[in-house]
Amino acid sequence: MQQTLLAFCALGLTMLLSVNQKQAQKQVDVALDQTVIQQSAATRAADLLDVIGSFDFDAATASQTVTDPSALTAPPFSTGGTFANADDLDDVHAMQTLRDSVATPQGWLPLSVDAQVTYVDKVGPDFVPTTTRTFTKRVTLTVTGSNGTTVEMSRIYGYTRS
Repeated sequence: MQQTLLAFCALGLTMLLSVNQKQAQKQVDVALDQTVIQQSAATRAADLLDVIGSFDFDAATASQTVTDPSALTAPPFSTGGTFANADDLDDVHAMQTLRDSVATPQGWLPLSVDAQVTYVDKVGPDFVPTTTRTFTKRVTLTVTGSNGTTVEMSRIYGYTRS
């Protein structure tokens, strides 16, 4: 009788430890998935910012040298365009949400990408948004994973007058 009771206690303790181990492993897996999603979203944002950096600074600078910022596109920038049709920086402002995906070890991760473009002015060591036209723009991408993880990345682009 004592041996049977002892065996049942040992079995119950083993089951309890097994469940705790599985819960701990699940927490590690969730944290790892979160990290993979964040890294994938950040990598995709950096790649898109590289592509956007290849666009013309402004529609006005595509075919001529501009020496006066008043010749640049006036804010607010138009919205609702598509990434595929963008050919200068402000074309990506408030574009239709770009649906994208990246390959991860767990499979394909769906992402949505939103963009904001603003003129910025250098004030001391910082770039601050301004409503006036300048030869400097900030593009901010917000990349959201399917689980709600959000990564925001910005890059400053400047126009060099020749």
